[in-house]
Amino acid sequence: MSEHWKVIDGSWPEVFHVPGDNGARYPYSNALLVKTSKDNNAALMIDCGVGARIARKIRKEFNVTSIILSHWHEDHTVSSKTIRSARIYCHPADIPPLSDPVAFMRNYGVLGNEIEQQFTAFMESIGVEPLQGVQPLIPGPFQDGDAALQVIHTPGHSAGHCCYYEPGRKIAFLSDIDLSKFGPWYGCLDSSLEDFVQSIRKIQSLNIDIAVPSHEGIKEGKAIKDGLDYFLGKIEERNDKVLTMLRERSPLLARDLYGRNIVYRNYDKFGDYLRHAEAIMVDLHVQYLLDAGKVARIGEAYTLA
Repeated sequence: MSEHWKVIDGSWPEVFHVPGDNGARYPYSNALLVKTSKDNNAALMIDCGVGARIARKIRKEFNVTSIILSHWHEDHTVSSKTIRSARIYCHPADIPPLSDPVAFMRNYGVLGNEIEQQFTAFMESIGVEPLQGVQPLIPGPFQDGDAALQVIHTPGHSAGHCCYYEPGRKIAFLSDIDLSKFGPWYGCLDSSLEDFVQSIRKIQSLNIDIAVPSHEGIKEGKAIKDGLDYFLGKIEERNDKVLTMLRERSPLLARDLYGRNIVYRNYDKFGDYLRHAEAIMVDLHVQYLLDAGKVARIGEAYTLA
């Protein structure tokens, strides 16, 4: 057994948890390896952002014939070129930004704006490259050799974000419903706050004993329920910040709410980009509150309903 991956549960010895490099902090993420044959080292990999160092070790020990991606973001995909899998799968909604650099930049909302050059340079520095030949992953049963999983479409973080579930052993790979203290992230133009809320509730309806998030350690039992409740609570906390600002002074334009720490405590790291991403998320909160009837529009401005 390698120090870089461990059996996730004794009742399912064919499944290995692979912690991402640097504690799975961005630009890395956790992954799962699932053996697809009891007779050889063939395996499928769920997500592929563990980092090149760990990916090379995996390639030496396993014949990874398939990579199934939870979504298109670079911290879940960038090690794919090191693994050199024969097949890569992803939800159809997320294939365009995986394969087309223009769609990638457009989804991040940086195409043609003042941070495009800075953003592009950073993505190049971590090795982001287009993935060609990605095959569509359809929600429902997924079978690869002896391995069988349920693909659950959970949009919100991205349009095609998916979680993976093994109902017999009650194990779920939650990807970026990641149960982190930061809470949900929905800072791309294909993100949806309403979809994210519904996706969290969909996961809450499952019977899960062991959860594997992308940027946190394995969660079990009550920690899973508490984590999902916390995730929903962070969305409401951010909604309340918007409402409080409108209560203190209104009407306000959406841009009056930007840079007010509604999502981020500070903008010290990736400052220009964090302000940009938070603005996208603030717009989603305003629309969410409009749809809920808690906010009203006055021309281009907003006030409490």
